[in-house]
Amino acid sequence: NGLTRFIFYKKLSQIRPDPALRIICTVFADGCFGFSSDENLKLNPYYGALCGFYKGLRKEFGKSKVKIVDLCEKNSLNLDEDVLEKIHDELEESSSLYEVGYVDDKRVTLKLDNVDRKDMTAVEKFDSNHFVITGGGNGITAGIVHEISRRFKVKLTIVGRTVLPPNIEELSKLDESSLEQKKNEIYDKLKREGKKATPVEVQNEYNKLNKAISVYKLLNDIRKNGCDVRYYSCDVRNHEGLKEVLNAAVANFGPVNVVIHGAGIEKSRLIGQKTKEEFEEVFEVKANGLCNLYRLVDKEHLKVLIGFSSISGRFGNEAQLDYCSANNFLSSFMSMIKSQNKKIRAVIISWSGWKDMGMA
Repeated sequence: NGLTRFIFYKKLSQIRPDPALRIICTVFADGCFGFSSDENLKLNPYYGALCGFYKGLRKEFGKSKVKIVDLCEKNSLNLDEDVLEKIHDELEESSSLYEVGYVDDKRVTLKLDNVDRKDMTAVEKFDSNHFVITGGGNGITAGIVHEISRRFKVKLTIVGRTVLPPNIEELSKLDESSLEQKKNEIYDKLKREGKKATPVEVQNEYNKLNKAISVYKLLNDIRKNGCDVRYYSCDVRNHEGLKEVLNAAVANFGPVNVVIHGAGIEKSRLIGQKTKEEFEEVFEVKANGLCNLYRLVDKEHLKVLIGFSSISGRFGNEAQLDYCSANNFLSSFMSMIKSQNKKIRAVIISWSGWKDMGMA
């Protein structure tokens, strides 16, 4: 259980700050952490979440030796002396490698390679019609959605947590000075409702207003580019709520051909300060959101499934245990889809930060 693991290491960090330990995480994927060319192996994406967690923990427990070992799915039901000896050897081994796998008893590790775009082969003619995009109202995903609408004449269903108020058209026409005055109205509203009207709370509500305006302007820009678009306010963690949204989307635009899962939140806090509620929220928006989407869309019509991940999932990052775990889950999930459903093009994109745009 990911939450139980988080609570354990949180308590440990409070008792022994920056401990000097030997920590080994063993998984039974494909021996290559989901990157094997053998597409017939069964992959469990939660192994990816586990690996992402420990890659993040490695950055926080700087004095500890943290290693992740993929012993291959073939050995998952056979913890014999040979497997136990491999685990022992990895605990004793002193190299800088922290991701090690075993394929047919051969010890392997992952290595990044540069991809020359000239060597990439074109896919079949793109003829998809209906895109469903989560998290597409703001940040990185909004920029990508805008570009999609400029290049392709398609139908777009955008799903986000931002709520558009009834007077959004009027708000979108306000200049910066007039919009700033809305803070006074927010303060008064919070007081009337008996809520805390601190500067932080006022700013939070003001930020929601700005996000709503950004979404509304994006929708107008998409329509100007000649695309049909609908926006739905929904938390992708809510299975039933998302089901209603997708049913309405299909009724409006027909079967879903492309899903881009860009929804995500990031709350950078060291493990000792991070709450279990924060951990759950950050992980579930990406992981549970993708699971819900895949369960609910009609796989007969789905051609492309894209997940927006982060380099923090690939390499780990301090103060982002939940985010590392969630993003590495997405990568493993896509590997699973590629092995289970050859008709769907499953792609994960691990972004770095986008200046002035948002998280990655």
